[in-house]
Amino acid sequence: MQGKKILAFVMLSLAVFSFLGASLVTDLSVVAEGSAEAEAVARGGACNLLILGRDNAAGLCDVLMLASFDPTSGRLCLLQIPRDTYFAYTKGSYKKINAAPRVLGGADRLADKLAEALGVHIDGYVEFDLAFVSRAVDMLGGVELNVPCDMDYDDPAQGLSIHLKKGLQTLSGDEAASFVRFRSGYVRADLGRMDAQKLFLAAFAKAFSGKIGARDVPKTMLLAMRYVKTDIRLDTAIALASGARRLPGESITVLTLPGEEVQSSLSGAWYYILSREGCAEAIGQYVGGEITDFDKEGLFADKSRAGFYDIYQRKISAVPYTFDGLMRDGVTIE
Repeated sequence: MQGKKILAFVMLSLAVFSFLGASLVTDLSVVAEGSAEAEAVARGGACNLLILGRDNAAGLCDVLMLASFDPTSGRLCLLQIPRDTYFAYTKGSYKKINAAPRVLGGADRLADKLAEALGVHIDGYVEFDLAFVSRAVDMLGGVELNVPCDMDYDDPAQGLSIHLKKGLQTLSGDEAASFVRFRSGYVRADLGRMDAQKLFLAAFAKAFSGKIGARDVPKTMLLAMRYVKTDIRLDTAIALASGARRLPGESITVLTLPGEEVQSSLSGAWYYILSREGCAEAIGQYVGGEITDFDKEGLFADKSRAGFYDIYQRKISAVPYTFDGLMRDGVTIE
């Protein structure tokens, strides 16, 4: 792993949650020497960060994303990785990726493992507490978005009490946290939640760019420090975040790594199986990895399970959304 991961707080400032990412600085004059972004410029590629949103109750990651920023083109792509993704990171029986940081011994270990499996360079990681969603939204005075359906769900064990009505509204911090955690009412459960999180990301980025000025950046960074685990240098992050609002929504793309859900005939558990060809194509287009380098060891599939391997071998294309497109057209969630 490389040192001084300067982009982590910048992304967290612009779009929390999986959330994170929003706009990054396009003025390379403020890039710090020795930073992850400077290293990306030197090698002529994108700066890639693994983003993890942790659930403190169970110690699992409900949010996993690869954020890729190309400093030359000024484009940012957020690749969502479903938490139920089958990933053979251990010889044990549990293969869902959301437990990988805990099992492997840290987010940095998962970043190294994923870099090899995805065939891309990962410059660093940022791991954050999901409580950051609520605090950041309240800092902005709320976020306006169109809630796609009535949301009603209670789970005292997890401290969840979600009650939101369908329609355009301004969500408070706690309401926004409920919105991004809700999944029980969606036909495709966690995949529906990830689509809802796309809407939140775009709405948060719009609110951030309209309400946060240069003088507010230090306060934003200090807020992030309370909920983030990373080795980023605060002074460099502030310098970058000061110009972060310049990136337009049309230059920010978010997509879910393509694949399909399948239920194990052995355990009854549901897994998300990545499409080898679809993922290789998406990574090649939006991150810049070599298609032939994707999953050389076959860690995203189990050949002994026909249902798993059939999906892995099938071409499923990714569906990309720009932030501008999400704000204009939304996304259909069943």
